Amino acid sequence: MLTDNQLLLLCYLINWGILALLVILSRQKTKNILIHLVVQIIYTIYFAYQLKYNSQGGTALVHWFLWMVFIGIHFTVCLIQLGLLIWRKKANNNNEIDPSTFC
Repeated sequence: MLTDNQLLLLCYLINWGILALLVILSRQKTKNILIHLVVQIIYTIYFAYQLKYNSQGGTALVHWFLWMVFIGIHFTVCLIQLGLLIWRKKANNNNEIDPSTFC
């Protein structure tokens, strides 16, 4: 059981690292962090409850696996949002007019 918890912790740490990059690079920092953390807290509470109280007959593995899938989906959404944010920043930097070209 210890390795299961370590895998969950590793997934959360990776997800939080990407989330920290996303918050650092975004303009709307509080909006991004609140939305992602509220979503993460909701599915964490749900799956922790399911593992603690509704894991009879081998369903604990199913709940644990679905918890990992939800973390993976959340991680993918964060990566896509981070990629779009970086792409937009690069596009905005390329479209800026250099004042020295007018001289």
